[in-house]
Parts: sequence; C-alpha cells; structure tokens
Amino acid sequence: YPFMAGEEPYVPASQPVLVPGQEARLALVVYNLAAGAVRVRARVLDAGGKEGSGGRIKVVEHRPGPPDRLLASYHPPELPPGTYHLQVTLTDGSGASRTTSTSFVMGV
Repeated sequence: YPFMAGEEPYVPASQPVLVPGQEARLALVVYNLAAGAVRVRARVLDAGGKEGSGGRIKVVEHRPGPPDRLLASYHPPELPPGTYHLQVTLTDGSGASRTTSTSFVMGV
C-alpha cells in the first residue's frame, strides 16, 4: 500500500477537518534529507493570509529513506471554525529547509 504511517495504512485527506484541542497526525515524505537532527515548524494562515499561532508540532517517528518518512504530532491552535492554511517547514542536519503546505478546516 503506498501510504503508510509506521505499519498502518492510511488514505490522505484532501482537506482535513481538525478539532480544537485534539491531536492530528501528519505524514511527511521528504527526499534528499541530510543526516542529523530534523527540526519542524508550523505556521497557520487564515483565509486572508494573516499569520496566527502555528500550534504545536513535533516529529514522533523518522524512517530514513529515500524517501525519508516522518510522522508528526500536530496540536492546532485554538481557532474559530473556518478554513485555514498550514505550512510545515523541516530543517535538516545541514541547515537546509523545505516547506510544504495544505489547507484544513477547523471544526467545532
């Protein structure tokens, strides 16, 4: 199966619905990740592009590749219901960064 988080298959959500105070799991697949510690940072933008709190994110599993497969735990900030944009930036052991983004809906 092409999408695995550890030993568990999953189907990626095209627009996930997150719940305030509830953890979400993020699967990150990265090519050309240099050796060393990986740092991760989250940013959240509202529909107008205004940046707010990014919430809390941490890598909980790292399976070296290629590609490297990381599983992250994400706790979104308290946000009113609506559509938002999540940007996740990984910085590898060499200091190189790469950013990916997706939209999500904050439920109630």
